[in-house]
Amino acid sequence: MAMSNLKFMIRHVHPKGSVEPSHAHGGSELVYYVRGDGKSVIGDREYDYRAGSYAYIPPGVPHLERHETQTEVLFFVFEREDDFIQLKSGVFRDDGELLPLMEELSREIAQKRMYYEYAIKVAIERIILAVSRKQHPETEESVLRESMKFAADYIRQNAHMCVDVRMLAGMVGYSYDYFRHRFAEFFGMGAKDYILKERLNKVKDYLANTDLPVGEIATRCSFSGAAHLSSAFGAKEGMTPQEYRRKKRGEGDKNAVVDYRKS
Repeated sequence: MAMSNLKFMIRHVHPKGSVEPSHAHGGSELVYYVRGDGKSVIGDREYDYRAGSYAYIPPGVPHLERHETQTEVLFFVFEREDDFIQLKSGVFRDDGELLPLMEELSREIAQKRMYYEYAIKVAIERIILAVSRKQHPETEESVLRESMKFAADYIRQNAHMCVDVRMLAGMVGYSYDYFRHRFAEFFGMGAKDYILKERLNKVKDYLANTDLPVGEIATRCSFSGAAHLSSAFGAKEGMTPQEYRRKKRGEGDKNAVVDYRKS
């Protein structure tokens, strides 16, 4: 994804009752209304603005402002080489996140510290991302769904470990009790049962495809020993690990048996 290029950034105070005539830019424009009230006309639509709101104007779109009170704006014009991150035209309310990012961009421009040109590009991308997320809010359920997917993927990728549920809840940003409740809703079983299921799947893989002793498989899959593994395996599978191995071999499994002890 290509980064955006800054054309210019300006802080300006418009007097009460003044009008910014209709004009257009070759690049995208983002205007932050630090203070003041009035009207912003973008294309053929009119919006009210007040302190703490911002406007996004796409390239080439005519726009004007009518300032009902003294209005301080901080705005910049930039060129985008792609539209990977989608932005909507209009005036929107900020929740306090955007102004600090705008001020950071302004400081980078003014101070010109080491690597400031790259810092300016990064600051613009952070602003674009923040604006897009505000304009395209994710529902709580979609965020939760992605969090549960991440948790399940993490468990599968670390099936050889006894993953700690409290740690996993913290990784996705939920309380322990809420995480356990929602995980069970999504997957039809508790997180601890899901972790055990994936560990036993790893055990089955070792039993079917290697000659490793049960004790060593137990160690590799974070069981305390062969007896612990046999008990857990028997409770879920209705047979011992040795019986499972004989069953798989008896089915004529043609997969090559690898002795990991020699690797």
